[in-house]
Amino acid sequence: MTVSNDIYHKGNFADLRIKSFIILLISKLEGQTEEAKKIIQQDSSYNCLQGNNWNEESLWFTFFILDLYDFNQVRNLIDMFFNKYHAKNVDEYTMRLVSRILVKYLDLCFKQGKRNNEMDQAIKFLKLLPNKVEFGIYKILATYYEELLDDNFENAQLIADLLQDEDLDYENVSDK
Repeated sequence: MTVSNDIYHKGNFADLRIKSFIILLISKLEGQTEEAKKIIQQDSSYNCLQGNNWNEESLWFTFFILDLYDFNQVRNLIDMFFNKYHAKNVDEYTMRLVSRILVKYLDLCFKQGKRNNEMDQAIKFLKLLPNKVEFGIYKILATYYEELLDDNFENAQLIADLLQDEDLDYENVSDK
């Protein structure tokens, strides 16, 4: 019996969606992506890429399961984010969640070798974030991916080296 099955059968959760989400994450960690994809397909509440109910919970779910969706499904998400959150009165926490999703999207695109126009939109969106410390890492990562798109690998490596500097501690900044 896998850990996810053990949790499913023995776990006592008040919210079944949270229970399914935990099982989904454990399936991903165990490398059982097909099982995780089945969970998404069977539970319509995980269909984060459709509908307009974008709250904090659905943004977090989207961040953690973005890589389980079909790549073509995810491309439309970038357009939706750009239209919904660009120059809107959105709180900073929500904007950071959206920014994390966009950075993950850019990373997925590069890992899969799929370049597209939505990547340019994601980079543009990230560069338009407010000039505040809380958004600095996202703006830097936008520049990093832009350099990769423009085949400026030397500049991209300089940015990567900066981000990997032990003294920078950027991970704590991005968690705020």
